[in-house]
Amino acid sequence: MTKIILSISGSNLDKMDVIGSSDPFVVGCIDGKTEVLKTNVIKNNINPDWENVCLDFDKLNNDRDKMITFSVYDWDRGSKNDLIGTFKASVNDIVGKKTFDIINTEKKQKKGSKYVNSGVITFNKIEFN
Repeated sequence: MTKIILSISGSNLDKMDVIGSSDPFVVGCIDGKTEVLKTNVIKNNINPDWENVCLDFDKLNNDRDKMITFSVYDWDRGSKNDLIGTFKASVNDIVGKKTFDIINTEKKQKKGSKYVNSGVITFNKIEFN
């Protein structure tokens, strides 16, 4: 069973809370529903460095090109978590590129060409075990 250890950080994430910050975490899913990774929640931080997470490569059928949808959420106590944005990448994409724009399609539609992104996710370390 192969595991992939990922060190993930975010920068300039959208401020989703009333106090002007976010409590972000990342979830990675394949096929629209199967969760393959989830980070811890970092409270009041739009530039988080999450604890290392483990991706079970077997869940990807050992396919380095299988697309993973990474969704970045703002954790909310007692209500639904708010979506900050998403991006798609395979293991090969992550190894090659390392940095990805988080896109919130709803905000992109509203702001049009003025919209750049809802933050950036960086994979600082990728270790195959």
